[in-house]
Amino acid sequence: MNWSRLKKDIREMAIPLIAISLYILIGNLLFGKICPTRMLFGIPCPGCGTTRAFLLLIQGKITEATVSNPIWIPIVVLWGIFFINRYFVSSKKVSDKITHLLKMLLVISCILCMIYYIYRMVCWYPDRAPMVYDSDNLLRIWGLIKK
Repeated sequence: MNWSRLKKDIREMAIPLIAISLYILIGNLLFGKICPTRMLFGIPCPGCGTTRAFLLLIQGKITEATVSNPIWIPIVVLWGIFFINRYFVSSKKVSDKITHLLKMLLVISCILCMIYYIYRMVCWYPDRAPMVYDSDNLLRIWGLIKK
């Protein structure tokens, strides 16, 4: 394992991770949600349900996590491959091939995520969680849209 690279990455990511943590904390405290699309417009985004999916996954509820948002599966796979490639693979040639694979998997995952989002918007919205409308969105509060 490349410990020096890991330590360097942790140092470089400290400020962004703190900023993201503060955003999540403030979003939860002020709005009860962290999704900027839901906060602003009141509609779910393609990633809605991902946080819930990871919380369910931690509890061992794999089926419920997958129903909430199956995007957790490629996220875990992609992060796992990235981690192995970044900290364990020493060959530049092998690393380049893995990086190419990661890019292809990322594109495929994004396409599948959008297809599933459209399905959920057509079949679930606005009555089935997490695909619900939040009437306390900022545009409505500011009076820019009416119910």
